[in-house]
Amino acid sequence: MHDDSAGLLARHPRAPLLAAVGSRAAAAGYRTAAVGGFVRDLLLGIISRDIDIVVEGDAIACARHLAASLGGAVTKTSRFGTAVLMVGDAHIDLATARTERYRHPGALPDTYPGKLADDLWRRDFTINAIAMEITPGNAGRLIDPTGGRADLAARTISVLHPASFRDDPTRMLRAVRLANRLDFALAAPTAELLRAAVRERCWLTVGSYRLGQEIRLLFREADIAGLCRRLDAWRLFRPLFRRRPDDAVLAALARIAAAGEQLASYGIAHDFAATAALVIGGRAAKWLDPGNTLCGWPARLLALRAALAAPSPDGLPDDLPAAVLAYLWIMCQNEEERTRLQTLLADHAGARPAEMRAGLDKSGSDHKEEN
Repeated sequence: MHDDSAGLLARHPRAPLLAAVGSRAAAAGYRTAAVGGFVRDLLLGIISRDIDIVVEGDAIACARHLAASLGGAVTKTSRFGTAVLMVGDAHIDLATARTERYRHPGALPDTYPGKLADDLWRRDFTINAIAMEITPGNAGRLIDPTGGRADLAARTISVLHPASFRDDPTRMLRAVRLANRLDFALAAPTAELLRAAVRERCWLTVGSYRLGQEIRLLFREADIAGLCRRLDAWRLFRPLFRRRPDDAVLAALARIAAAGEQLASYGIAHDFAATAALVIGGRAAKWLDPGNTLCGWPARLLALRAALAAPSPDGLPDDLPAAVLAYLWIMCQNEEERTRLQTLLADHAGARPAEMRAGLDKSGSDHKEEN
């Protein structure tokens, strides 16, 4: 972990933009700071593509002021006082500094305007509760009331209060995602709180839509097989998918990224989560294919694989979803089958509508993760 936070900020590719945001917001009376995954990754030496800014004051009004002064556009706002600002190709999420209160476990919180420190204390993990000033004169100064830098140095993930997983059980899945991505461990007290939340089946208090969003975010990570191992180790996989991830499933999940590269070479994009739904089977489709784009296809997979194994396979059906094509590539038993599939893919890709080749048969949503 790096200690020269001001130097790190100055060397970031978006440093000029962040300086402009900080100075123009300050001129309009707003205090701003970078937060969340942007700061966490910066301190770890990782360049984050997401920029998250907390604003003391009305973040939507601040975003509109910045859009006018920087030549950008506000593309989205929410009732929680958040806005998305686009400046060129830069995507900036601005949020009003706030406190929150949960009326009952699993509910969306009631929010109230607050100060920067209040906003940091409402977050999921200490490593996501570090702020970095971007206002002129203080740019690069860290604000760390919860001990996030110490947890970064120890490579551990800690919740901010004992009720964290009960208040928002999606944090259980976020903990898995971050631990696997960063190769961090759970701090001992947090691990015990997670075990208790699993025993209490806390995820049942969250609506299917919100839970599904978090599960699909898991399956957009690079190491899907590793995530499933962690889900299973923390006793979350079986309750969610009604099965255990055996060695064959884990081996197939580990090939999803390679399947994506193979399809991309033919101009076909696919959603990793939809492919994972076919690999895992059963209840996985509920979470990973919410639009039912794969409805009916699991029953046809065995016949498709048998046809592919034939010495002279017929062409592929025109209506095959990209996830099915990826699944077939993953399940090839040998190089001979893979060569046959590559030949069929070359013919099939040219026959697919342009919107399918562009990957518009994806399942899931563009939900923004809470870093």
